[in-house]
Amino acid sequence: MRLLLSPVLAFHWMAVFAMLAVVSTISPGRGTFAALEFLGVAMADPAVQGSVRVSAVLSLGFMLAAALFLWTLIAAIFGVDRRAEAEEVSRYAFTAGVATLTALLMAGAVQQVEGLFAAIGTLLAALVVSYLAIIAERWSAAAIAPAPVEDDTGIKTLALGAAHNALLSRISGRTTATGPEDRP
Repeated sequence: MRLLLSPVLAFHWMAVFAMLAVVSTISPGRGTFAALEFLGVAMADPAVQGSVRVSAVLSLGFMLAAALFLWTLIAAIFGVDRRAEAEEVSRYAFTAGVATLTALLMAGAVQQVEGLFAAIGTLLAALVVSYLAIIAERWSAAAIAPAPVEDDTGIKTLALGAAHNALLSRISGRTTATGPEDRP
């Protein structure tokens, strides 16, 4: 079964975090506040300048999260045979997303921004629901997948061994196999 929801969600979150990285990088003095305004949080005093270091760290975190979601997208599209690897990559991406949103929450809480917890809480809940949807899709795809064909090499090996023993007993002239318990 082809996974459809995983690439769509990975692309969505990649785009969200890439836009947050661009917005927080373009306005260096207001990077944190620009990212919050992008998320719909209204600033009480638009003239307030934030820390350039905090903005740089947040934009780097957003870029890292976007890159991990891009990796998740590529693994979801091309990693059909490696589902465990794709699940691990998506776990990293969602962890980075939660970490950067939590860092944005802490940076905004220091400045006492109004409506911050509702906006970031909504995004965190959406990240959790997206992760659970991706995991559920992978589990359902694994449950629907056909059972692997049993390999009969063990049976073939046993049959070849029995044929070899029968040939050896014919060559040696023995008609019955004598085991250790039959010997005098």
